[in-house]
Amino acid sequence: MPKRLTEAVIRSLRTSQPQQDILHGRTPSAGLRLTRGGRKTFFIKYLSPTAKTPTGDPAQRRYYFGEHPSGRRGQPRYLTLKEFETAYDIFRGELAQGIDPQEQRTAVTAPALRHIPP
Repeated sequence: MPKRLTEAVIRSLRTSQPQQDILHGRTPSAGLRLTRGGRKTFFIKYLSPTAKTPTGDPAQRRYYFGEHPSGRRGQPRYLTLKEFETAYDIFRGELAQGIDPQEQRTAVTAPALRHIPP
């Protein structure tokens, strides 16, 4: 069941499970993944407009936006709740245009990596 997340609520969240997903009421199919170790990672679950399962159905995917600064430090990308909501809106807009943002980000960053000097 979706929960109304705020900065104060996020800072207080803990779990004893290996991982637990908390859906955010403002962002359908998206929210915060908590881990027992203290990580708090923003995510979205969606059906890809381009990737298909072997039966031809849209593939269900999960994309991680970044981590909340109140969790255990991990990824170098930290987002406040407001920044996550903005990134979510952009992501959903791209999905509505038939673009899988996860594939587009991979396609853009992979060639760029080849041009980084050693």
